[in-house]
Amino acid sequence: MHFLTVPPIRALAFLPLLAYPVLSQNNTARPLSEAAPEHGGGLWGEEIGNSFPPNTRGGNTLFVPPDNTFPRRVRARQAGNETGTGPGQQQLLYQVSNQLLTQATLRAFTGSVIETLDTNAGLGGGGQVVLTRGLRDAGNRTGNSSLGCVDEAQPVRIYGGLGESVEILEADIPFDGGIFHIVSGPFTRPASLSSSLQSTSEASIFSKHINPRLSDLDIMPSITLFVPVNDVLSSSSSLNADATLSDSEIADLVNAHLISGVAAYSPHLITGAKFETVDGAEIVVRAEASGEIVLNEEVRVVRSDIIVTNGVVHLIDRPLSTPGSADGSQTSTGTATAAPTATSTVTGGDTVFTGAAGWSTTRSSKTAGFAWRMVCSLATLLLL
Repeated sequence: MHFLTVPPIRALAFLPLLAYPVLSQNNTARPLSEAAPEHGGGLWGEEIGNSFPPNTRGGNTLFVPPDNTFPRRVRARQAGNETGTGPGQQQLLYQVSNQLLTQATLRAFTGSVIETLDTNAGLGGGGQVVLTRGLRDAGNRTGNSSLGCVDEAQPVRIYGGLGESVEILEADIPFDGGIFHIVSGPFTRPASLSSSLQSTSEASIFSKHINPRLSDLDIMPSITLFVPVNDVLSSSSSLNADATLSDSEIADLVNAHLISGVAAYSPHLITGAKFETVDGAEIVVRAEASGEIVLNEEVRVVRSDIIVTNGVVHLIDRPLSTPGSADGSQTSTGTATAAPTATSTVTGGDTVFTGAAGWSTTRSSKTAGFAWRMVCSLATLLLL
């Protein structure tokens, strides 16, 4: 199986430069209980601050919603959650990463996959994640430039369960345990695969066909499932809503669209990335300048990052394979493209994946980051 691996975020030379303005202020940073109320996040700040062990290195990032979004029912000390085992506690931990993540870092390249302290995840021992899409979020690019230069006036969006997102309203506020961002609301915690598909109307036909396998998929660690949308399946005689599949056909359908052992969130889907499905077929990724993701030169991802408890679902505009394909071969095929520019451990440890589109590990990351800013500045001037 082929998948991307990148060094931990602390090893990326240019990222500390992005964090420097924040780090330089931390010598006088105050406790969260004092800092959060001044920015409208006192209620969430108090609960979040009481829910995670202090990090003496000061390397935490907290995502603190404003007080007007605070539901009293999520207080960790209510409903028998004093021991920190209930859903309230996990929601609070889902708002915390033990990495220092500035807004500039979250906005960069193809985005970041951020491991949180929420341990209610089927990700091979790693914490549950949220993510950003970096320059793939159209609002983060200036003008019509395909270079994808950063528009710093646009808010950074952070995605959680069901693909729902919040915005950073106020960024990079120092406190004595790191930094916090004020976000527009709490993250939506991921649900099981079966529950998430049930809540995704565009996936109802595929979900119906693979229903006998869903209970197994719910407990399989670290998965990526590509789901053809209803519009394309409705026109297929073998996969429309009225079709009846045999057990072997259901197995073939699942195996052709499932990557096991790796949760390939959209920041990992960069040009040249290769993955192997359970049935042994290869998926080769190409990312277009617009941010659109193409698989095997033919299949387009029309909705990405429906984060589930044990991985991620991406909706696609056609099946990768249909039951009865000769030798289980894929319906869509493509030629392999250039090797990825970076490599990453998707989950586990204290790794945060920061998408590497436009960045090459063959040269100094610090130099590359500076050069990229210069190119963007020149391109912006030319577009004015």
